[in-house]
Amino acid sequence: MVAPLVLLGIDPGTRVMGAGWLICDSERPEQILGLGWTTLEPRRRAELPQRLSFLHTELRALIEELKPSQVIVERVFLGKNVESAFTLGLSRGVVLAALGEHGAEFREEATRTVKKSVTGNGGAEKEEVRARLVQLLGLHEQARDLPLDASDALALAYHAWRLVCIEVRLRGSAKREPSRRELSRELPGELPGEFPGELPTTAENIAARSPRARKEGWGEAT
Repeated sequence: MVAPLVLLGIDPGTRVMGAGWLICDSERPEQILGLGWTTLEPRRRAELPQRLSFLHTELRALIEELKPSQVIVERVFLGKNVESAFTLGLSRGVVLAALGEHGAEFREEATRTVKKSVTGNGGAEKEEVRARLVQLLGLHEQARDLPLDASDALALAYHAWRLVCIEVRLRGSAKREPSRRELSRELPGELPGEFPGELPTTAENIAARSPRARKEGWGEAT
């Protein structure tokens, strides 16, 4: 049996790190088998070294459990706050260190690109991204349990899933690997083929996990 394709999005942060994933059929990636999300939250009063250590330990455990095929991380945007960008870079270092031990494919995406992929608007607010994900993924009953940090991570996974679906279609029609430009050109439109607008997810294949709840409900989505 072919292993499923697991796409794990990570929203880095030193206070809260969001994680969201989509599990799909490797041969028919448009078929979603499950999804989930969580947040990794160190103690509020912990010093930076302790927070980074906690995040590394928890993220390693999550990666070992999910065994992602691809990990997608938000690209650092320097903007006007250099100190925030530096701290965010430390969090990304934690992510990269954890990935280096696992060997999953790594990619990074700009925030605007992901927002446009999910909502059609690269300048969308976090709340808009979450609301659109709830609609697309059929998460109406779980909407109140989806933190913004987790929805940002889930948006990264959703964007990666769209790219995978488009890549499979283009590869089939052109008989070659599509270029990055070709993939980007396809993103503004709706997914081709069997994309239903609202994915057939149910409570049984949604793994919404409490922050740091390593002992409760951490089984892989089925």
